[in-house]
Amino acid sequence: MMKSIKNFWKYITGLILGWLVDFLVLAEGTSSTETIEIPNPLGYETFTDLLAAILKWLTIVSAPITAVVIIFAGFKMITAGDKEETRKEAKKTITYAVVGYIIILLSWSIVLVIKDFLGVD
Repeated sequence: MMKSIKNFWKYITGLILGWLVDFLVLAEGTSSTETIEIPNPLGYETFTDLLAAILKWLTIVSAPITAVVIIFAGFKMITAGDKEETRKEAKKTITYAVVGYIIILLSWSIVLVIKDFLGVD
C-alpha cells in the first residue's frame, strides 16, 4: 500500500514538473506585446448561443427517448397481469418520462426567466 502511494506522488510530481517546464519554455518565446489567439473550438460566439444549441440538441434527442420509455412502461403495464406493484411502477415511469420531457420543453422558458431576472441580454 505504501509503495503505491509513493508511486502516485512520484507520478503527480512528474506531471507538475513537466507542466511547469512546458509553461516556462512557452513563456520564454513570447513577449508582453505579442497576443496569442486561441481558436474557438465550439463555433459559438456567446454563452447564450451555446446554451441554445445544447437545448435544441436536448429537445431533439429527448423526444425519441421519451417515446421509448413510455412504450416500455406501457408494455410493462400490459404484461403485469395481477401484479399491482408492477402496474404502479409502470405508471410512475410514464409519469416521470412525461414530466421530464415537459421540463425539457420548458427549459427555454426557464432560461428566459433567469436571463430576465439577471438582466442579461
